[in-house]
Amino acid sequence: MSNRRNFLKAGVLATAAITAPTRQPFARNFKGEVKSYKRLGRTNLKVSDISFGTSRLRSGEEHLIHHAIDRGINYFDSAEGYTRGQAEKVLGNALTGKRDQVYLVSKTMIGPETKQTEMMERLEKSLKSLKTDYVDIYMNHAVNDVKVVANPEWLSFIELAKKQGKIRFTGISGHGGYLVDCINYALDHDMIDIMLTA
Repeated sequence: MSNRRNFLKAGVLATAAITAPTRQPFARNFKGEVKSYKRLGRTNLKVSDISFGTSRLRSGEEHLIHHAIDRGINYFDSAEGYTRGQAEKVLGNALTGKRDQVYLVSKTMIGPETKQTEMMERLEKSLKSLKTDYVDIYMNHAVNDVKVVANPEWLSFIELAKKQGKIRFTGISGHGGYLVDCINYALDHDMIDIMLTA
């Protein structure tokens, strides 16, 4: 457990170091290029140091995805609810013939009582929108209640989806007031490969 706590502390310190002010403004040195690819969490995925979040991606914006790929970005983060489902459809359209060049993330929001069957239906809807048969990472999204993270249906769903080849890795995302409790629970129960936190 102390190793997990140290991992979190190290991550917070690293983030603080990255965001600390420097003498030269960031914009002067930034050329908008991917400089390196790093292993992500407990996965074997080598992801670009710049990623593409799709929370505002709208219909007709496939060219943005193509531009990002041309710049070396290989990590695309989405969720079933982003722009009311448009984001995943745009990604699916844009990645036709390019799926093997990128890592796809999708996310779903569940409750403490959400059943495995509903989770699978949501995943399959996302896969249809993304025009793929699997996502690299699937996350329990916007967690802010330990009861949601502890929902046993989530673990059985993840196990089944992995067995069926529909997801490769799992994680949690969140930005609420009880996020630390949720992270601690997930780490203490060895439930996640990555986390996305604000």
